[in-house]
Amino acid sequence: MKTGPGKYYARLPDGSLREIGAVAPAVVDSVICRRLDDFPDRRMPDGGALTSCVRCGASIVFNPAKLIAVMRPKICMQCGGIQPLPIE
Repeated sequence: MKTGPGKYYARLPDGSLREIGAVAPAVVDSVICRRLDDFPDRRMPDGGALTSCVRCGASIVFNPAKLIAVMRPKICMQCGGIQPLPIE
């Protein structure tokens, strides 16, 4: 399944993802973020903030303007079982 930024997904028992609507931060287990290495020239987008994946320690970028992204643990897409597509 192709995922999109700023959307919320639930992992189903079979491992697939299903998009869900907006949810309260307490319901979200983690926020999945793109690794800094996955951005062209490792350039963080304007407004982004840098932190580390709580699972593997890789540098990841998140949106600090989203309260949910600040409040919940952050993991990289790879640790979340998502293969990042190239940024066009």
